[in-house]
Amino acid sequence: FRTHDLCLRDILAHKVGLDDYTPFQFMGLNLTGEKLLSRLRYFDELQPFRAGFSYSNLMYGLAGHVLERLTNDTWINLLHQRLTVPLGMDNTHTAQEVLQGRGREHL
Repeated sequence: FRTHDLCLRDILAHKVGLDDYTPFQFMGLNLTGEKLLSRLRYFDELQPFRAGFSYSNLMYGLAGHVLERLTNDTWINLLHQRLTVPLGMDNTHTAQEVLQGRGREHL
């Protein structure tokens, strides 16, 4: 199965070829990186592995999970430390932060 050969380049280039299942993100399901990785093999195939572009928010979530594992920090902390804070984006919050009550004053 493709998970054996899957690499970050495939994930970030949207070359995985699986259905996105973005509604999972909006149905209140807590689809963690670990859960996503374990269920990846059951996702519907849209096209053969590496055969073409197939946009996927969930695959970027998986890339965030890989970053967490490599750095031993949370994706949210990494996002702020390496992107939003250096760019002065003080009112930028993730959906998870907003759901936890942070940043709602800017909605």
